[in-house]
Amino acid sequence: MKLELKHIASHLPYNLQFKIFGQIRLYNWGANVENVMSLIDYGKPILHPLSDLIKEIEINGEWFVPIEKLFDIETECNWSCSDYTVLNSNQNEYWVSIKDVPSNAFGYNANENYFYYTSNECPRIVTKQLELFQKLYEWHFDVDNLIENELAIDINTL
Repeated sequence: MKLELKHIASHLPYNLQFKIFGQIRLYNWGANVENVMSLIDYGKPILHPLSDLIKEIEINGEWFVPIEKLFDIETECNWSCSDYTVLNSNQNEYWVSIKDVPSNAFGYNANENYFYYTSNECPRIVTKQLELFQKLYEWHFDVDNLIENELAIDINTL
């Protein structure tokens, strides 16, 4: 498998970093197509593995746990004021609940590429799938398994 534009296109509007010839370069959205193709041919994008969804990360000087922020976006509530509890997340599922209301849980299933939400232990439809995925791309999460396929670099290894 070879890195192609389709693999990184959704990340490009958000200042994607590449490692090219041992140096880290920031992709500028205004760059021309030849520059992008050069980055793809000779470099690898730097992405967060999905396991970072339940860890505190830094984006533009702000520290947060992404799955908690995504939960806030979906519910249009600021649950961040509460304490969160990471639930039994495994390699392909990442879940969080509100400590005061453990029956309200929110998660992402990487096998199905879908966000889930339960309220009082009843499944609810996550209505903002597109908006949540846009956030994953904005925060440079590897939703396409590029790291696993050695087409991208795990940001935690730099």
